[in-house]
Amino acid sequence: MDVLDALIAPFYLMLVLFLAYKYKAKHQHKHEAYQYFIPGLLAKIIGAICLGLVYYYYYGGGDTINYFNTASAFVDLCSSNKSEFMHIYFGDPFYSEYYLVKGDANFIYWVNDPYAFFVSKCFFPIVLLGAKSYMASAIIVAALCYISVWQLYMLFVNEFPTLFKEFAFSILFVPSVTFWGSGIMKDSLSFRRLVCMFMDFIGSLSINAILFQRFFYFLSAFLLIFVKPYILFALLPGSIVWFVALKVVNIKNGLVKILLAPAIIIVGD
Repeated sequence: MDVLDALIAPFYLMLVLFLAYKYKAKHQHKHEAYQYFIPGLLAKIIGAICLGLVYYYYYGGGDTINYFNTASAFVDLCSSNKSEFMHIYFGDPFYSEYYLVKGDANFIYWVNDPYAFFVSKCFFPIVLLGAKSYMASAIIVAALCYISVWQLYMLFVNEFPTLFKEFAFSILFVPSVTFWGSGIMKDSLSFRRLVCMFMDFIGSLSINAILFQRFFYFLSAFLLIFVKPYILFALLPGSIVWFVALKVVNIKNGLVKILLAPAIIIVGD
């Protein structure tokens, strides 16, 4: 973090808030819940900024700084040698070849952790878009993560319209989620993918669900494997039970339903 953050981050913040206000103005007539759109976004952005400040000034570094430094090294390599960038970023390089992207950032630790290194690759386009400014990149990450969270919030609001205030505090303003799930961290990616997977799963359950919707469900599940695979393994049993239960409901034969119930419980366990 340096003077660049102080100069660039406010511009990105104003741009994100401008787009957010335009979106709210366009949709606020649909439901009272849209009054929480801007506050929820601000909570996400504040969480992302606070995360960076705590790690940088209190811990003196850590995961979020290492992810950013690694992504910044990819940006430098992309601008200096595109062929080597393509080889390191998309290929399967040898350990000895990582000196090509080391630059001024000591991120060799990430090479030993394929999950962390994959996360750094995911942050590369964001850091590139944020002009290698940590705070600007954190604001972009927070805004992108908020899109999925807001969709999840509106999913529940559409099902239970009168509980929009309760859902706001239980989905948009949870302190631990806004802090750990908003910035340049593995948790932000895994939380976004988890929400996307949940949304795509619900969409795929529809009778009219198209192959495109089901594809995104499996894409979210695939990406979770490379970030935090245990989240996928924890989510799968419940998803399978939910899917099978909805299919059983459509069976007209009562005896068949009774026979299938124990099988659903066994699968869930």
